[in-house]
This record gives sequence, structure tokens and C-alpha cells, in this order.
Amino acid sequence: MIKERILVVEDESIVTELLQEFLKNLGYEIAGVTGYGEDAVVLAAEKSPDLVLMDIKLRGEMSGVEAAKLIRDRLDIPIIYLTAYADDDTVQRAKLTAPFGYIQKPFKGGEVRSAIEIALYRSRMERTLKERERSYRVLAENLPGIVYRLYLQGNRQIQFFNNMVAQMTGYETEDVSSGELCSLEPLILPEDRTTTCALIRTAVAADTPFEVEYRIRHRDGGIRYFLERSKPIRGENNLPSQIEGVILDISERKRVEEELKQACEKLGERKSFIESIVTSIQSGIIVADLNLNISLTNPYVANLCNKSPDELVGLNLRDICPEMSERLNAGFDSKELQVHFFTNALTVGYTRFDLQGPDGTAAGHIIALKDLTEIVEIRREMRTKERLATMGEVVARVAHEMRNPLFAITAVAQILGMELELTPQQKELMNSLLAEGRRLNHLVEELLDCSKELRLKKKAFDLVKIISESIRVNDSHIASKEILINKTLPDMENLIEADPERIEQVLINLLQNAIDASPSGGIIDLIVKEGNGEITIEIADNGPGIPEELLEKIFEVFYTTKKRGTGLGLPISKKIIEAHGGSLIMKNNQAGGATSLVVLPVNTGDK
Repeated sequence: MIKERILVVEDESIVTELLQEFLKNLGYEIAGVTGYGEDAVVLAAEKSPDLVLMDIKLRGEMSGVEAAKLIRDRLDIPIIYLTAYADDDTVQRAKLTAPFGYIQKPFKGGEVRSAIEIALYRSRMERTLKERERSYRVLAENLPGIVYRLYLQGNRQIQFFNNMVAQMTGYETEDVSSGELCSLEPLILPEDRTTTCALIRTAVAADTPFEVEYRIRHRDGGIRYFLERSKPIRGENNLPSQIEGVILDISERKRVEEELKQACEKLGERKSFIESIVTSIQSGIIVADLNLNISLTNPYVANLCNKSPDELVGLNLRDICPEMSERLNAGFDSKELQVHFFTNALTVGYTRFDLQGPDGTAAGHIIALKDLTEIVEIRREMRTKERLATMGEVVARVAHEMRNPLFAITAVAQILGMELELTPQQKELMNSLLAEGRRLNHLVEELLDCSKELRLKKKAFDLVKIISESIRVNDSHIASKEILINKTLPDMENLIEADPERIEQVLINLLQNAIDASPSGGIIDLIVKEGNGEITIEIADNGPGIPEELLEKIFEVFYTTKKRGTGLGLPISKKIIEAHGGSLIMKNNQAGGATSLVVLPVNTGDK
């Protein structure tokens, strides 16, 4: 621990020795001893003691008071006077040197110790305060603004702490007269002065800090923007006595803000223009980085995904369309590609463009895409119609040519069967001939159904009864394979208007397909639902399902996967349902098997 060093200035040798001994016992170090004022000044400069014990009466021409004044003024060392007596004039002169204490002779140990400790403590505090004050002043002088204190009482004098007034306003400190509450009130533009003073007055009354912007007129005539941040300070009477704060010149900031505002407005106009194009364009736009992380989509893409554009931002393209992502990663565009946008199966065409960064290198991708599903479907339907139109002419002629011989063959077979006495073997052959004739006639009817426009005989009927009849027709087939039919049939009597014979024809055919596809002992779920003006009929089997590559072909005429199938059942069924304004869909089940989905409107139109 460093000992405090004390300079003893005393002209009596006995007192000097006594003081030295006493100070050493208290743990202090003697920096020097003298009985002359002149020597005390020199020793104080050389030794830099922490404290001086100064006798007022000294040898020589310089008194203790004079020596103390020089030491305090030059070296700022604390002084404690040692005195046995002094006249009033001497005491008054001693006070002017701001001593840290007095020790009366003869002194006591406790008094000396207390006086020294108090003086040293006070000296340390004063040095700390002076250092802080110096630091604050350096800080204030280097701040890019005016630091001020405005007294609210008396003559409302303003005191500036730094030298920024002239630089910021063009006026010297003494030329700026304070207003009632605002330090620069005379310089504030009249249109800002009232609101500024009102805000400050409110803050002072509420004793809260405040921040206010205003404009002043510079001495050169120009307009400057100032920002004042201040707070009221309470006085001894607990009322606001002064305002302290800082005033900053924000003219440059305002200029930059205005330029930035104009730039933002132009950017906003450009952004709105681009967004309106991207939003209204009748094709999809996806903007993604090099890793295909999406940063922007337009409503066209969002509608394909059944999401909002914001929900797609941040996702990777593989999350919404894995097929397209795979092709893009392989570096290919596609004119037509079968894809899935989440669960929506679509046909799309797309083209990729590089999104250039500031340095001209590729920073991402812009993907333009178009939903071709409807176009592909129309194209397929047109091809089908063209094919059916051509085939229809051929079929109509063939059917016509086949009908007459078939009628003759079956008629002759029936006559022979009735008029001739046939053996059992001959009867069996005759029955086979009639059965094949009826099968050929049924085939002719189906061919004619495919080649001509259907004529529907609509009426209100009980769909549940038609479904039950369709199941009954297939009873033998169901029994032979031990199929279990799970039915969910609501009460819908006379609810639907359609051609009951045609609807029954469709249901019989779809049930036959489900039974053929089901394994022995299989299960078929037949569910009927009603809602939103539609009737939905689901026939689901637990067979092997339909190969994905064949799903689009099964409705083509003459296409069949059965050994003895004609390839006409599903195309005719689809034609019947669509003629009623409904739809027929075949799809695979996730758990296995396939489902025929018939959707019919409750009111299918005019009879």
C-alpha cells in the first residue's frame, strides 16, 4: 500500500520533531521539512507531496499564507494550516487560499489525524470531480452539436458549454439571446416556433425529457434543420430550474432522407409496375436462388398450389413441384411435363432464365411456366373426337351391315329351335348360337352408342333403387368370387333427374370392372354422398389397381386390359355421365386397389 506523503512547514523545531514522529506513527511518509515559506514552495514543486501542513507564521520574508497561495495556485496541493494564534486580517487572508483545515496548537493526536484524513479524502474527491469535469468538457467540445444549459428562473440566462454555436448558426454565443424556453428561439422560423415552444412547455410542466425538430435561419440566410434533445432539471424548490440538452444539425440527414424518399418513391412506382405485370400476367413466375429456394411467386403459381404467394416464399422448388425441380437441376427446360404442384396433377411447360446479380453473374433463376393441362385435354379430346368421327362413319356402316345378317341368323335359329326336334347336344349348340348372336348384337349397340350422339330420357328416379338393381344384376358374379359389398346409401328417393337406364348401364359396367379386379374374398366399398348440388358415387375395390401409365388410356375406345373385353364399356360410361353434365374419374387408392368416381349434378338440365 502506498503511503501518503506530507510536507511539514513549521518554524519551531520542537513542534516539527513532534509532528514528524506523530505522522510516522500514523503511517504517513515525510516528504520534507522546512521553516521557510520560500523553501516550502520549492520543496512542494520537487517532492509533489499529497498534503502540506503549513504554519501561518514562518521564518523569512514569506508568510505561510503567501506560501500556501503559491502552492495551491501552481501545484493544486491541499493545505492544512498550523496556528497557535492569528489576527483577523491573517485569518481572512488564509481563507482566500481555500485551506482544507486548521489544526490549533497545541494539537492533539486525534485532531491531527482527523484533519489529515478529511483533507486527503476531500483532496481525492476534488481531483476526481475535476477530472470528470475535464472529461465532460473535452467530450462537450468534441460533440457535433451545441451543448447548453438554459436557466428558467431570473433573467433566463443561457450558458453554452462548447464552441459549436458559431459553426452551426453563424452567430457568436453572445449574439444569441435565449427565448422563454428554447435556447435558439430567436433563430427558429416563425412557422416552427409556436409548436416547438408548446412542446417544450408541455415537457417542462410534466418534468419529462423531450425531443423536437425545427428549422432555423442561418446567418448566411440559408435554412438549417436542427434536432434538440433535452430535459428539465429540478432545483432546490423541487421545481424545474433549468433545461440541459444538446442541439444537433440534421440538415445533411434531412437532405439524404429526402433523396432517399424520392428514390424509394421511384423504386416503389417501379416495384408496383413490375408487380402489376407479374400479378396480371397469365402465366406463372417463380423467382428462386441457385439452390431453387423460392423468393417470389405470382398468384398464377399460388393458385396452382392452392396457397398464397407468401406461403410459398422460403420453400424449395422440390417442396412444391419435385418433377420440375429434378429437371431444372439436370439443366433442362420442358415444353410439356407431367408434374404435381403439391397434390395437383398438372401438365406444364416452362422456361428458365438466369437472374443476374450486381456483378453480372447468375444469382438465381426466373422460371416462367404455363399450365397446359386444359390445352392437353382439349387436344386429346379433339384427337378422340376426330378418331371417333372417322370411326363412327365406319362403325355405322359396319353395324348396319352386321345388323341385318345378325337378325336373320338369330331369327332362323329361333325358328329352327321351335320347329325342329333337337337332341340335347343340338339344343346346346342352338342356345350357344343364340347367345353369341345376342352378344354380337350387344356389341353392335355399343358401337352405335360410341359413334352417335346419345339421346337421354330423363326423369326423376330413386338412385338407391338403381344401385341396388345394378348389384342384383351382378349377383352371380359377386357370389362366384365371394365378394363382400359394403354399401353406404343415404335416403335419396326421387332426388335425381337423369336417364335411369343409362345410369344403370354405367353402374353395372363399373361394378363388373370392380368385381373383375377384386381377388376372391375381396371387398368393394360402394359409397353415395350428396352435397353442394352434386351426387357422388364411389366404387372402390381392393385389387391390384391400375398402372399409372394406363390411367389415361382406359377411356380410349377399344383399349382394354381384359382378355375378353371389348374396350367399349368405360368410354361409353364416360360418355353417358358427361352427357348428364357430370364426370367419371378412375384413380388408384393409396392403400391399394382402384376407385371409380361418378359425379352427377342433382339437376342435370332439361328433360
